[in-house]
Amino acid sequence: MFILSGVFYPTTALPEMMQGVIGFLPLTHAIAIIRPLVIGQPISDFWLHFSYLCVFGAVAMARRRLIIQPLLEASAGFEPAAQRTTCHRDQPVQSTPGRTLDLPGRTL
Repeated sequence: MFILSGVFYPTTALPEMMQGVIGFLPLTHAIAIIRPLVIGQPISDFWLHFSYLCVFGAVAMARRRLIIQPLLEASAGFEPAAQRTTCHRDQPVQSTPGRTLDLPGRTL
């Protein structure tokens, strides 16, 4: 993704077909925001690039929540951390506020 997003050389040097694909990469938009800041120039089309990054992030989070999380839950042995009642050594966990957990060789 670094090679195609304009990190090392301008994307205008690539074929036109690739330039259309490059516009969908999030790193291209991040570079369009960061590069002018580093060299002290004004950012052109800041809100366009920023909104693209926000939409890309929202889509990625929704994808994880709707597609990846159910796959993880369906896999064998998955137990969300919030529902665990034992530690990794199969000893009961005491969840009393203000107290420490005394485990063999370890105090939490």
